[in-house]
Amino acid sequence: MAPHDTSMDSPPSPRQKLASLRLEADQLQARLAAIAAEESALIAAVLSAVIEGLPSEMLAEIFVWYSRIADCGPPVLLALVCRRWRDVVFNTPMLWTRIDFGERGNTKTAIQNRLHRSGSTALDVRFAGIQEWPSAAADNENDGFEALVDQSHRWHSCVVDYREGNHHVFARSKPLALVSLEKLVINALEWNELYDLNPESSRRITAFRNAPILRNLTLWQLPKAQLDLPWTQITELELLGYWPKDMLTLLCATTRLAVLTYAPLSWVGTDNETRPDSSMIVLPHLHTLWLVADDETSLLPSLTLPSLRYIALQASEVGIARLQDLAERSGFRTNGTFRELNITTTLANLCLLLPHLQRSLEILRLSYLKCTSAQLDAFFREMKTDNGILPALTTLRLYSLSKTVDIRLGTVLQLLRARSGTDGAAALKVFTVEYDESRADAEEAAGVAWDAQYNLQAIEKLCVETGVRFAMTNAELPN
Repeated sequence: MAPHDTSMDSPPSPRQKLASLRLEADQLQARLAAIAAEESALIAAVLSAVIEGLPSEMLAEIFVWYSRIADCGPPVLLALVCRRWRDVVFNTPMLWTRIDFGERGNTKTAIQNRLHRSGSTALDVRFAGIQEWPSAAADNENDGFEALVDQSHRWHSCVVDYREGNHHVFARSKPLALVSLEKLVINALEWNELYDLNPESSRRITAFRNAPILRNLTLWQLPKAQLDLPWTQITELELLGYWPKDMLTLLCATTRLAVLTYAPLSWVGTDNETRPDSSMIVLPHLHTLWLVADDETSLLPSLTLPSLRYIALQASEVGIARLQDLAERSGFRTNGTFRELNITTTLANLCLLLPHLQRSLEILRLSYLKCTSAQLDAFFREMKTDNGILPALTTLRLYSLSKTVDIRLGTVLQLLRARSGTDGAAALKVFTVEYDESRADAEEAAGVAWDAQYNLQAIEKLCVETGVRFAMTNAELPN
C-alpha cells in the first residue's frame, strides 16, 4: 500500500495564499476592464443611435453652436466622422461665415470656397496677422482679398488689426459696400508703437465712413483724428488703452451712446497723464457703464448720465466719492433709473454710496468684498428692518468672499423672512454667496463658524415656500 501524502492536507502557506489572492485580483480587474469596455461600447452605440436619429437641421444647429463656443472657423474635423456629418457640415452656410484673412492656409481658393459655402448669410471677417499687405506680385493673396471685398455688403462684423506695414489696408481696394456692418473692431496697438503715433498723421482710415447700420465699435489706441466713422450712430463703444483726454474727445462725438466700456491708458502701466479737464459731457442715452479701472484719471467727474441703469467697476475710496458725485449730478435719487451695481470695494465704502442709489437699486453684485463678519451681519440686519436699506433690492450676489468671513445663517433666515414681499419692501428673490476658492487653503485655519443646522433647514424650507434662490458654494456647510 502506497504511503499517504500528508502535504495535500496541510493548509496553504501565506506565500501561496498571497499568490492566489493576487491571481484572483488580476482576474477580477480583467473582468472589470471587460465590463467597462462593454459599457463604453453600449453607451457609444446608444449615443450614436440618438445622434443618428436627429434631423439634419438639428444636427446643423448643434454644429453651429459648437463652432461659436469653440470660437473657431468651420468644424472641418466633424466632416471626417461620417458621410452624413460631412454633408451637414458642407451644406450648412452658418458654419462658413467666419473668415480670417491672413490666417495660415486661407488662400484665394480657401476664401472663395468659404464664400461659396456661406451662401447669402452675413459674414464675420477678420483682417489680422498680416505684416505686409499683399503686393501686386502676390496675386493669390490679392485675389482672395478682392473676393472678400466683393462680398463686403454681407459683412456683419469686421475686425482689423492695423500694423505699421498695413495701415493702408483698404486704400488699394475698391470701395466697401458696408450696408450690413453692425460691429467693428479696430486694433492699432502695434501700429502705434508704445502709443507714440502722431494724432495729426495723414494715415487716415476712411474705409468705414459709409456703414449705415454700424452700432457697435471697439477701438484700441487709435486717435479720433485718424478715423472717419459715423460717430453719431454708435450706440455701443469700447475704448481700450486710451488717454482720458482722448476718450473724452471720442465721447463728445458719440451722442447716442447707450453702452460704454473703457480702460484708460494709465491702467496698463503709464501714469504720467494729467487728469481730464473739468468740461462736462452729458450722455442722455447711456444706460450701461463698464469701467476696467477707476483711478486718478477717471472719466466720471466729466460725465453726467441721467439714464444710467447699470455700472460695473473696481472702486477705491476715491472712486466711491466720484460715484457719489456722479449719482448726485445725474439725479439718481429722484429719477429712479439706476437698477444694478457690480462693484469691488469695501463694505464701509459701499455703505457710503448706497444712500445715493438705494431707492431703485434692484441687483447688487459684490466681488471680493472686504469686511468683517460683524460688519456683514450688521449690513444684513439693516436690510431687514422697517424702512431699512435697499428697499427695492431683489438680487444679492457675493462673489469670492473671504472664507474668514462668517455668514450667520440665523440672520440670513430673518432677512429672507422679512423680505418675502409681504411688507413695503421688495421681495428678495436671489441670495447667493461664492467663497474665494483660491484663498481657501491659506485661510482654512481660521475656519467658518456656521449657525445651527436648523437654520439651514429653515432657509431651505422657506425657499420652497417662496421661490427664493439661495446658494453657498466653495464652503463647508454643516453635515
